[in-house]
Amino acid sequence: MKITCIFISCLFICHLAYAQVKRKVTLKELIAYTQESSLDQLIAKSKALEGKNNFIAYKAAITPKITLSGNIANYTNAYLNVTQPDGTIVFQPVSQNYSNLMLSLSQNINYTGGTLTVNTSLARFDDFYFNRNQYNSVPVNISLAQPLLSLNPYKWDKKIEQLKLEGSEKELTAASSKLALSISRLFFDVIEAQADYELAKKNIESQQAIFDIENKRINLGTTSKEKILQIKLQLINSLQNMETAETELKKSKNNLVNFAGWRDTATFDALLPEVLPDTIFSLPEMLRAAHDNRPEFSEFRWSLIEAEKNLLTAKKERFAANLVASYGLNNVGTGIPEVYNNPNRQQNLSIGLGIPIFDWGKNKAKVGVANASFETLKLNVKLQERNLDQEITNLVMDLALVRSNVRFAKQADEIAQERYSLSVEQFRFGKITITELNIALGEKDNARRSFINLVRTFWQSYYLLKSLTLEK
Repeated sequence: MKITCIFISCLFICHLAYAQVKRKVTLKELIAYTQESSLDQLIAKSKALEGKNNFIAYKAAITPKITLSGNIANYTNAYLNVTQPDGTIVFQPVSQNYSNLMLSLSQNINYTGGTLTVNTSLARFDDFYFNRNQYNSVPVNISLAQPLLSLNPYKWDKKIEQLKLEGSEKELTAASSKLALSISRLFFDVIEAQADYELAKKNIESQQAIFDIENKRINLGTTSKEKILQIKLQLINSLQNMETAETELKKSKNNLVNFAGWRDTATFDALLPEVLPDTIFSLPEMLRAAHDNRPEFSEFRWSLIEAEKNLLTAKKERFAANLVASYGLNNVGTGIPEVYNNPNRQQNLSIGLGIPIFDWGKNKAKVGVANASFETLKLNVKLQERNLDQEITNLVMDLALVRSNVRFAKQADEIAQERYSLSVEQFRFGKITITELNIALGEKDNARRSFINLVRTFWQSYYLLKSLTLEK
């Protein structure tokens, strides 16, 4: 009887340590909390904001630019060598200042790849040695710089930057979906640990009752000491299992709350989400959602566009031609009003060409490298798309199968529980042996664990499919 009291005392102490009032927490509740407050989600939001700011910086870079530049003062007071008409050098005293100011407006031309600039400027020269000054004004000047044969980078950059922005926005959704998957794994770690603890606790209670039955029988001479020892050994193992399960439960809860950023530590119980969603996933819809929503597909598209841009750039680099043209007004005088009266025309036109006659195959090799990179990237994209499509296809089929298996496992769990209860009663009246009772006990525990494992498989597959398709 001494060992019986020890077991009862240990069971009572363990039960008091664990059986405090606990809040019931659902999987969806915890996912919603984590998606708002966890460090992983805050990092994802920061990255999404970084992508948005990069796009804002790109948009700012292609807007018109107004620039004010110049020299406020450029004063010189020295003896400088001055070359005379006969070739000799005379050192002349120089005391002068030169200052200028320019206001310019420039704009990239997205459709042609050129740059249009409009500016106005004023310059003043002071010669203090001879006590004279002069102004030079450009009331207005319009200039165009236009590459003639090279690739237009602005058109390609617009496509790439837009896809990068889309990708960064989708990354935030993907991070939230990935968090849901991670939380589901940690949540079911707690569910399984809870189940192991509850099974161990109930087994101890049941085996204690069996021990009491056998202990009475030994006094009547209807059982043996060997059976009593067998039950005692099972009690010791069950107590050890409960202590192990309690430790694992604490660890799993700690892992969960730390990942979720939850202040609660142990004062909650995880509720097993037995009720499965009625959603029937359509494979074509899931594949379409993945291609529309996954950030990788935006990355695939802009990577292909960038590779194609590099290829065309390499092809067009062999020949270079640039047009630079400007038209403006210009005048000089000794006063500001004077330099703005009847200014003269100021014109400039230049066309530059660069045509390599023979480059020993350098450009051809460069084009070959760019073309090979482009083709390799296309094949890699196709491979990744195929792998993702195959994973989604397998998940959709698995979810349908697991959903059906969960129903069967639920029935098996209920049957095994009922069978064990009947076995206990049969054992009480001596109709079955302790071995048969232990078999029923093992089947009961296995059926419960199998049911929980299938529910876990369904929900993790469910959230994995959500993370792959980002379907709401």
